[in-house]
Amino acid sequence: MNAQSRLSVLVLVAAVLVTAPVAAATNAAPKKPYNVAWFSTKSNAFLSAELAAVLKEAKKLKINITVFDSGFDANKQYSQIQDAITLNRFDGFIIVPLNGPALVPLIQQALKKKIKIVGSNTPLGPDPFNAGIQIKGVSGQISTSQVERGWWMAKQMAQACTGIDPCNVAYMAGVAALPLELGVRAGFEAMIKRYPNIHEVAYLDGTGFTTAGGQKVAADLLVAHPDINVIASEAQGALGAVLAVQAAGKSVGAGDNQIRVLGIGSACNVIAAIKSGQLYSTQPDAAFPQGKYSVDVMAAALGGVKRTQVIDPILAAKIPTVITKANASQYRCTY
Repeated sequence: MNAQSRLSVLVLVAAVLVTAPVAAATNAAPKKPYNVAWFSTKSNAFLSAELAAVLKEAKKLKINITVFDSGFDANKQYSQIQDAITLNRFDGFIIVPLNGPALVPLIQQALKKKIKIVGSNTPLGPDPFNAGIQIKGVSGQISTSQVERGWWMAKQMAQACTGIDPCNVAYMAGVAALPLELGVRAGFEAMIKRYPNIHEVAYLDGTGFTTAGGQKVAADLLVAHPDINVIASEAQGALGAVLAVQAAGKSVGAGDNQIRVLGIGSACNVIAAIKSGQLYSTQPDAAFPQGKYSVDVMAAALGGVKRTQVIDPILAAKIPTVITKANASQYRCTY
């Protein structure tokens, strides 16, 4: 199967997954206090907000959370999970996987030790585009399909490119090798082929999901492609792109000769930038619902619930999938 055929199959699989009914979390408190490990990072605002929700919900359900912060180092996360298994002190793992395929043998090992597993934010398993349950025995997966986020990004690009032909677009990845970025790229690159005026002139790596990183990558982009019309990135990186555009003596906005900057994420500083017109559009996230649902599903599993649960926190919370200046006032940011 060639690359294009594989991408078509992956997009089709994602469509089946994300259009399935969204399950509600079974909020069944465990019968006794349990110890659960949370594997992720506090290195960015979104995951810090998710952790806050995890801790709040866990306290309510009398679950003790131990945080294993790997930064964005997949090898470190692998070692942390490996060590946690050998400690024999955890009843459950909530994992925000940095490299889902590599973690499969560890997840299987943990399951053999009767450790409950819930995946969050990105796919847990061999297929980075599959937002469902991929490993038999895993209790739940709480995430939005990153391929679908790519579709939403294609919609954002199409809106931003209206009336511009050719429309030169670039995407700046936080860490290009991460499953979440692989999924987004697969989604938008497949969909923008429907728009003959859209030309992807660059796909760049290295924002690190930070404003400073986004500013640096965008500054290099503007030198290499001074005729760029649209810059897209995870939202904190997008805010950095705004600074780079301004530093280059150009302007951002929806007017003639202005550069449109698109984001993925909805922290309060991002929503403020949408309202002010600095960002053209962004996508929502659901850090608090995602954290809450992951603990609820874990609590249900520890309490004896056998059925697996797959929840898209954005669809479950009924949040609009693209946020613009026109509807930003309807969205309440939480971090």
